[in-house]
Amino acid sequence: MRPCHGNSKDHCCIFGGKVCKYLEQNTMPDRHWVCGLMRELQDWDKVLKDERYQKDVVPLWEAFCWPHHEVKYNCKTWPAEVCGCGH
Repeated sequence: MRPCHGNSKDHCCIFGGKVCKYLEQNTMPDRHWVCGLMRELQDWDKVLKDERYQKDVVPLWEAFCWPHHEVKYNCKTWPAEVCGCGH
């Protein structure tokens, strides 16, 4: 699995047709797309434990992604090679 480099033409931060509220554009050098929580906290493990992530993002994974994948992915573990959860 390759980590997301944040410079693709598009992003995968879409759940049920809606863009994640934490997605940012051009707020970090050398990245077009970035998670605002990751930019702020600088560590995916901290993001995953953060109250905002738990309240706003985990329910989206539960509703739109986990029922369709054998692995319960999260924003840290989502494989960069695929994009299709909740589109």
